[in-house]
Amino acid sequence: MKIVSRSHQDYLTFVSDQLRKEFDTPEAMLFLQHFYRDLIFWITPIDLSATASLMRSAYSSNPRGRKPHDPADMLRCMLLFTKLGLSVDDGVVALRTTPVYAIVCGFKPGETPGVGTFYDFFPGFGGHPLRIRPGASNAA
Repeated sequence: MKIVSRSHQDYLTFVSDQLRKEFDTPEAMLFLQHFYRDLIFWITPIDLSATASLMRSAYSSNPRGRKPHDPADMLRCMLLFTKLGLSVDDGVVALRTTPVYAIVCGFKPGETPGVGTFYDFFPGFGGHPLRIRPGASNAA
């Protein structure tokens, strides 16, 4: 199975559509602008669409189970966790409970990756760059 990453324009369209769907009233849109504007304007301009081709060798050519997540979306999650100062465990909870976080990372609310998915993703970067659990070592 070939891993692919959607284009940056497709990602921006996804984010825009999902935010409009999730925050569908003027009051909700004001809430979004007031509390999440800086985060949205920080993460959405980052074009990670080439991530799939850069990480191709880290993915199995014969994967089992579910279709792999877009590596650009996974990398966006890692950037978000780092910006928010979250461990992967806490970041996964945040993705699942804060729809804006899921959306800006490229996922539909309720369809976000779990902790194990991040464990599987990290070796593609040569180790564990984020603190996975409190007290865990960052060493590979």
